[in-house]
Parts: sequence; structure tokens; C-alpha cells
Amino acid sequence: MIEVLSRNFMLKLLSLGASAVLFVMLNADSDTEIEVEAPIRYEVPDGFLISGAPPSRVRLTLKGPWAGLRQYELNELDPVTIDLGHVKEPTTDRHILDLSKVQAPFGLKATSVRPAEWDITVDRKMSRDLRVELSMPGRAAFGYEIVDARVSPAEVKVTGPQNLIMGLDFIRTYPIDINEAESDVTMDVELRYPPHPAVLEQRTATVTVEIREQFVQRSFLGVPVSLEPTTTSHRPEPSEVNLTLRGPQIVLDRLDPKVLKVGVPLEPEWSKGLRSFEKSVELLQPLGTRLELVESVPKVEVVEAKSIDKN
Repeated sequence: MIEVLSRNFMLKLLSLGASAVLFVMLNADSDTEIEVEAPIRYEVPDGFLISGAPPSRVRLTLKGPWAGLRQYELNELDPVTIDLGHVKEPTTDRHILDLSKVQAPFGLKATSVRPAEWDITVDRKMSRDLRVELSMPGRAAFGYEIVDARVSPAEVKVTGPQNLIMGLDFIRTYPIDINEAESDVTMDVELRYPPHPAVLEQRTATVTVEIREQFVQRSFLGVPVSLEPTTTSHRPEPSEVNLTLRGPQIVLDRLDPKVLKVGVPLEPEWSKGLRSFEKSVELLQPLGTRLELVESVPKVEVVEAKSIDKN
């Protein structure tokens, strides 16, 4: 068997090589098809823009010699140009792609395209200043509040198709995080991009958030009233009052009602010989400069102790 195969071996090898060369030469001239994607370039007159989202690429079937396809490079395919230079007014037209205008690489030919037709909307180009709206879903730390929030610039210029731009009211920022903040926050934040094909003149804005301690009011019921200086001949009527204090929420939430001491100073009325009179109560010990009695401070009457006993 080996002897049969080895007989005229060189002649057989030359015959095989010749067959391979003949196969390549025959197939080099035969037509073959491939599918490729090609970009689309829309050409519109000055002052107009493409509106909506027409296709940005098409899928082409190219046909040509096998050798030519082997040498084909994607970057050799020119964009498919859609010439809309004739447009004078905003319009929506059905465009049918003419294969004869597709510039295929040398030696190749475009035989089909997908999609072959689509709607194209052309609108006037418009620029407009829109206010910037801050997106701030979080909140300051407990006991603190946001007193002001500013964005700079307050407006940004947006350019795009007229119909789209007229439907926009504002440009929103991406959310900023101020959770648990106890002091002012200043940061640069990106702006959300408007719908395509509108464009922003700038992409960021500076946000300043002012944060202060939150001041609240808290009522304290049944606070004992004393006379200052202390005397056994007279007493306040009523002997207890309700107080309302205003101050930082954190301070008021932690304030123990037992530390509240209120009284009625007997002077200067006492030196003037007055023994019965009405007067507003006062805090007998300072609670700090951050706490204060609100308006409508309670009043009590200073009366003789025996008159109360008789009743």
C-alpha cells in the first residue's frame, strides 16, 4: 500500500498544487456577498436640525469578487449621505434610499439595504435659556433645616429643534446628597441632558445649600411659680403656669422640665408699698442665649397668703 502511494509522488504533489492554484483563480473572479453596517450622514441647510431619532446606520449587502471582499476594510465604506438641502420649512418626509448613491468600495456593489425607507423630520434650529431646577431628595441632619438652596448659573442655554425646545420648561440637575449635613454644602453637579438631539451650552452648575439649626417651640405645662425674694405673707395666683420656649430642636428635646424655675420679682412694686399687683413671670436662671420665652408670657397676681387661705 505504501509502495502504491509513493509511486510518482512528486508528480502527484505537483498536480495537487496546480489544482489549488486553479481553485483560487476561479473563485477570485466569482461574486460573493457580505453584510456590513454603514453610518448615515444627514445634510441639512443652515438654521435647521434633524428632529426625533431617525436611523443613524443602515445595513448594506455588498457584492463583488471574492478577492476584493477579502481586502475590504470597514473604514473604506463612506457614510450614506442623505441630502436635505432643499428644505425651506419644517417638514416630515418619507425618504427612500437610492442604492445607486451608495458609495461602495472599489469593485464592490451595494445590492440591498435595511431599512430601505424611513420618516425624516426637519425642524428649525432654536436656542433658549431654561432655568436650572435642583434635585435634592435628601434632608439635613436631625435638628437642622435647609434655609436656602441656590444654583449658579440659574439658567442655561439649550439648542435644538424648535418643537422640542419649546416643550422644555427647565433643566434638572442630577440628585445631590445632603443627608445628615449639619453645615452649608457647596458642590458642582452635572446637569441632566435634554432629549436628543438638543444640546446644552454647559454641563455643570454650582449648588450652594445653606443649613442652619432648626428652631422650634415647645410647651411646658404646670411649671411652679415662686416669689422673689421669698415671703410667707404673699403668694402667686395661680401657683403654676404654662410656658412656651423657642430654641434649637436638639436643645429643647433634651431639656428636662424640672430645671425650669420661674418667679415674680417683687421689686420695684414692693418698695412702692404695693402688696397686690399683676406681673409677668420671669426665668429665674438663664437657659442660655439660644432659648427664649415666646410672646404672651404668663402673668400672675401677687396676693396676700391669708386671702387665699380664707377661700
